[in-house]
Amino acid sequence: MKPFPDLRAVMAKYGLTSEDLAEVTGSCYATFNRKLNMKREFTFSEILAVTNYFRELGEDCTAESLFFNWKLRRKEGQASGYRA
Repeated sequence: MKPFPDLRAVMAKYGLTSEDLAEVTGSCYATFNRKLNMKREFTFSEILAVTNYFRELGEDCTAESLFFNWKLRRKEGQASGYRA
């Protein structure tokens, strides 16, 4: 399972790339991509920026659903999936 499956699903839903969200967070593409692939950690302000961006698009999401719940599902052996 790739890291952050719910975040990736919402990105796909809106046709957004890592480069798009790097701009939202104020970071460069390479840095955002490293974070999306768990080579670095997202900061609290980046998590809030991404969550608020999707909320402004009308998405019903939380920071927990985008950035944290997948780790729990992985530990519990549950399949990932995005619920709109």
